[in-house]
Amino acid sequence: MKLSDLITLMRRPVISGSTDHEILSVTADSRLAAEGVIFAALKGSSRDGNSFAAAALAAGAAAVISENAPPSDLPRHQTWIQVNSARHALACCAVALAGNPAAQMKLCGITGTNGKTTTAFLVHYIMQTAWHRAGMLGTVSIDDGDITARHVSRDFTAAHPPRRKPEKRFKCGPFKRRKSDQYTV
Repeated sequence: MKLSDLITLMRRPVISGSTDHEILSVTADSRLAAEGVIFAALKGSSRDGNSFAAAALAAGAAAVISENAPPSDLPRHQTWIQVNSARHALACCAVALAGNPAAQMKLCGITGTNGKTTTAFLVHYIMQTAWHRAGMLGTVSIDDGDITARHVSRDFTAAHPPRRKPEKRFKCGPFKRRKSDQYTV
């Protein structure tokens, strides 16, 4: 997908540099920056992603999405996109790059302080009973309607919940390809 197409999904972007890049992925982790990857410089509670923007560009990132203006020494061939909300722009890009598979799925999101995992398993069971095929994405397991993986990786533990990862958007693809039209998050 072209960067110029992704930019149309962002709210009032201010662009420095070329928008004629082919984009393969988006990340908020500068260590994953490479050619064809957009780096979103998010401000966190202890670190500011903007301090890693130069490293991401040096690693070949196609562009940086930031709430800050581009640095004055930004080379002309590098792209910087200033937006009001880098998190929103990151989410929009992740959805578009994944082909927005969730748009054709019935979704059930569960929030709260206590009991989310138990509730998710109960809702997942009800969906499977009613529709025969349902998926679930959570901190304990991922079930795409065919295969269930428990404790799948360190990226999906309680310390790093999937809701904070743009990569979660890419996890919806297998659910849709396997005809799981119901999805519990």
